[in-house]
Amino acid sequence: MSYALTVAAAAAPRWKELRDAIALPDLRIVGDEPAQEENDAWPAGGLRLCRAGKSTRTTEVDWKQGNVEIVLRALASPDDCELALRVAEATARLAGTATVETDFFGTVGAGELRRFYGVDWMREQTDSGAQALATLIREGRGPLALPGPNRTCYIGARLFAELEAAGPPAALSERVLATMRRVQWDVPADFHDARVFVSGGGGNGHGRETHFAVWLPGQSLLFPLVDYVALRVTEGEVFMVPFAAVAELAGAHATLLDEVQLLVRAIDGDDWTALIERARPLAIRSPRPAK
Repeated sequence: MSYALTVAAAAAPRWKELRDAIALPDLRIVGDEPAQEENDAWPAGGLRLCRAGKSTRTTEVDWKQGNVEIVLRALASPDDCELALRVAEATARLAGTATVETDFFGTVGAGELRRFYGVDWMREQTDSGAQALATLIREGRGPLALPGPNRTCYIGARLFAELEAAGPPAALSERVLATMRRVQWDVPADFHDARVFVSGGGGNGHGRETHFAVWLPGQSLLFPLVDYVALRVTEGEVFMVPFAAVAELAGAHATLLDEVQLLVRAIDGDDWTALIERARPLAIRSPRPAK
């Protein structure tokens, strides 16, 4: 589920001018900032924008065939909604365009956006997203992946039940957003994302790819949802265990970040040696890395 605002623009806006017109000090590009010499050019593939410390989803902005399209994803935070509105308003000013095409209200004057898209609309977006999430989870389709600026947040039956029980139903959507925001921005600074590799999907290219992360001693790691985790014993010995076994192997060193992702504090010395021995009976044959 998404929501789009479209502004007619004969030429692509210049990124530097658009950034200055949006005028948000917490505005960030997801990915690499355009090089200095490219600041006046429209980035190939468009822009993925967020607000540092506030966004739950990315706001996608692209110029194609004379239009700038701004796309909000489901369960975007009110701060993300504000960003999308500012992008639409800034784009209209730069392009000299008087109207914005919207998914719900049709054609709206660029200067009238705030009359239609205020706090009530932002709350409605959040509530409808939370209701859709609840429906999908109750249908057994979780955990659901909600990609954000820094990583994907996963919400499934266990975590959703905790969020429902944590307060009044009227504030459930706010608790969902708070969880998504925490996953994006509140990972302790001494934790690093575990390196993830992909094994090939079979000789014909149509088989399922396998994702695995690497677990090294002495490092505090964030493990995303993968199929397996590779443990390095020595330079010449590595074996893999199912991802589902990691929490039990790590014991008190592990904390759930969301439905499935794990924060695992650094383990080394004798504790690492003991962990390796507990993990050996669970080892599987390593999948062949993708070329």
